[in-house]
Amino acid sequence: MYAWVLLAAAAAAAVADWFAVATRRRALEQVAKPAYVVLLGAFTWLLHAEQSMSGMWVLIALALCLLGDVLLLSDSDQAFGFGLVTFLLAHVAFIGAVLAMERRAPIWAGVAATVVVVLLLVAFVVWPLARRDMAEGLPPTLYALVLGTFVAVAWWSGHVLVGVGASLFLVSDGVLAARRFWRDLRGSAVVVMVTYHAALLLLVLGILRPDLVRT
Repeated sequence: MYAWVLLAAAAAAAVADWFAVATRRRALEQVAKPAYVVLLGAFTWLLHAEQSMSGMWVLIALALCLLGDVLLLSDSDQAFGFGLVTFLLAHVAFIGAVLAMERRAPIWAGVAATVVVVLLLVAFVVWPLARRDMAEGLPPTLYALVLGTFVAVAWWSGHVLVGVGASLFLVSDGVLAARRFWRDLRGSAVVVMVTYHAALLLLVLGILRPDLVRT
């Protein structure tokens, strides 16, 4: 019962954050954004994440995501850089969680689609930025490759919820990158948060409750 209460509270925090982002209510966003990850972390703990290696990796990943969220609440370039590193480490932790799971038959279509999408993004979006300014473009290039590896590993594991969750993380970060390095499209900030929140929830459920969906 407590797990469902925490999940409902996390959903309320997510909706509050979407509203804050859409209406540019900065004070509300500064509370709601980290609150979602904190509540989801508590929900994860109630699922006995500490009792398995994959669960421990998930807890580490969520802690890193929380730190990254706090850093990205700042508008400074330095905070963005530290946030980039923090989320990169979160992806590494999620890779550890997925590799610690019992593997099923790989979903090769998801792996192939991920490889194609990430290579196209790196080749035509991120790498040209690195060639123009290595100091600015190399970190996003490395980040994209690590994130792509995470998504590919998620589909390779054969767990559908994990694959979809990782893919939504890719969508969220892709839109965030487009907003920062290209232009801020209307509604894109909300898309970033909706896909991010959905990604974390699906990853938690997919890793800790793989029995929910069988392939």
